[in-house]
Amino acid sequence: MSKRNGKPKIHLNQLQPSTRDDVALGQAVEERYLELCRLWPAMRGMSFVPPASLDKDMVLWRTMRVRHKAKDFRNTRSEILATRNIAQWTLDENMSLRNQPAKKLEWKD
Repeated sequence: MSKRNGKPKIHLNQLQPSTRDDVALGQAVEERYLELCRLWPAMRGMSFVPPASLDKDMVLWRTMRVRHKAKDFRNTRSEILATRNIAQWTLDENMSLRNQPAKKLEWKD
């Protein structure tokens, strides 16, 4: 914690213990993402590249997954939000591959 102008600076994005739901969400998103990676070339006939707008989210999500696979069940708030963004994007892409209407995921905080 550093001080600037006499006020302590508190970092809001600290590692917190993961809930079972957080761990399960990260794992489920990984499974859906890998499925999308396998389906995309077969259905679209071109290589699969996530949009650049998800680059930061992908880094945060993968960092969390590496930590969880190493049995370190902690995450930051930004990693959970990134995982939710990737979950929504993965669902949208899977639905479009199957010619189904998109659904909006609803989260309880």
